[in-house]
Order: sequence, then C-alpha cells, then structure tokens
Amino acid sequence: MYRLPTEAEWEYSCRAGKHSQAITYFEDKNLSRKIRRVKDSFKNKWGLYGITGNVWEFCLDPWHDNYIFAPNNERVWTENGDAKNIVIRTANFFKGKNGDKAWVLQRRKQSRQSGSWRTGFRILYTQP
Repeated sequence: MYRLPTEAEWEYSCRAGKHSQAITYFEDKNLSRKIRRVKDSFKNKWGLYGITGNVWEFCLDPWHDNYIFAPNNERVWTENGDAKNIVIRTANFFKGKNGDKAWVLQRRKQSRQSGSWRTGFRILYTQP
C-alpha cells in the first residue's frame, strides 16, 4: 500500500533517528535555496534524499496547533485535528548571527484543497 508519511514518520526519517533539536549535517550544494531534483540533493544518514532543504512535504496527519501530544509511533494523529488542513513539513537551512549553520525543522498547515510549487510529497510503501 502506498501512502503519505505520518508527521511522526516524517520527522523520525528527517532526523535519521536523532533526537536533537536541529539537524547539523549539510553540504554547500544544498545551500542555494532552490528546488532540486531529488537525486541531486543531499541524502541524510539513512540514505533518504531531499528531506533537508528542498520543498515542503505533505504528511498524512490533519493539522494540530502544536506537536506536544502527538503519538510517538507511526500512527496518524487524528484526535481533535483540523480535518480541513493537512500538516506540511520541511527542514530548512538557517544561518545564525555568528555564522553558525544548521537545519531547522519546521511545520505548518495547508488546506487540503490547495497546492503550491513549493510543496511536494514523499510516498511510503507499506507491505500488506
């Protein structure tokens, strides 16, 4: 079965299992702030391409104002969610005042009825 990742799966995959607040691995070719073909983008420690610094990606979960009570497994978080909006996630480059560099995880909501050239998707395959 093919599907979108849940928000928890997306974040776990982006961090490649890390629990740190920011992701600090990157290459200069990813700092151009432009959309790239997946195979031309940076891969994380698990070999997943394009998770950091490419486009916002749809998640399966409906929108929640915060991530505090989210499940800590792959389950879709539907309880008390805003069914009209879906979660989109990205990890963007951030350059601090001191020149330090990091990837910062971000989340926002997007209407299920709209799209953007900055929004894409990642498909998971789950064996039946």
